[in-house]
Amino acid sequence: FESDEDVPAAMRAALGREAEPYLEKRGPKWHVDLEGLNRQWLLRAGVLSENIEVSGLCTACRRDLFWSHRKLGEARGVQCAAIAAGSE
Repeated sequence: FESDEDVPAAMRAALGREAEPYLEKRGPKWHVDLEGLNRQWLLRAGVLSENIEVSGLCTACRRDLFWSHRKLGEARGVQCAAIAAGSE
């Protein structure tokens, strides 16, 4: 997602150099790879890489599946995400 300097600064403060691959300056704005940053947080929390799944779907690009406040403003619906831990 597109951001001002505040988000990259916060990610660098929290993750240090691990945040850099997921932050890219494009013109006056920063583009933040939220998927990559979230993966780093999960790895740092001790979640094994093989237990992390990413859908690869973009909420802004896939308007047929998702609503994006950043893209649609107030013309939006409702969506939900869930995380489940199973025992095997």
